[in-house]
Amino acid sequence: MCWYAVFVWLSSIICCKLLQKTMEAGEKILKAQETRVQLFHELKDAIQAFQNQKIGLEQMGIITQLVTEGFNEASRDIRDAQQQTNQEIKNLVDELQSLEKQRLMDTVKLYQIQQLENQERDYSSERESLRQSLDNLSRKIDETIQSIKDEL
Repeated sequence: MCWYAVFVWLSSIICCKLLQKTMEAGEKILKAQETRVQLFHELKDAIQAFQNQKIGLEQMGIITQLVTEGFNEASRDIRDAQQQTNQEIKNLVDELQSLEKQRLMDTVKLYQIQQLENQERDYSSERESLRQSLDNLSRKIDETIQSIKDEL
């Protein structure tokens, strides 16, 4: 009987430690995601400022480099923390990473199209399609983040 009580006690300690590790990893993932969202907004603001000729090409290059480094660091932090979570959260993080990558690519495409609109071809259908894609991606990202929070 005594050994069984010790086993139950040790099992509960191990379970609590694992749960604590998962919670801490989840907090790191969510914090890195918040950083990535802030960087994404900074990039959009910089592109807008560049298009409105408020900043020059050199400044845009510097901002793009800093944002890229920030994205890479946030993604590394998320991947590192992901290793400390359960399989369900790992799958959600993989989905989140994929959605964020697609959102960044679609955002860049949208701004490239906006730069080309002064030329002869009409890009309105491509622009609208990308905007819808970005809206859907943002919604899916929000849902995935909520799912991660729910798992924690």
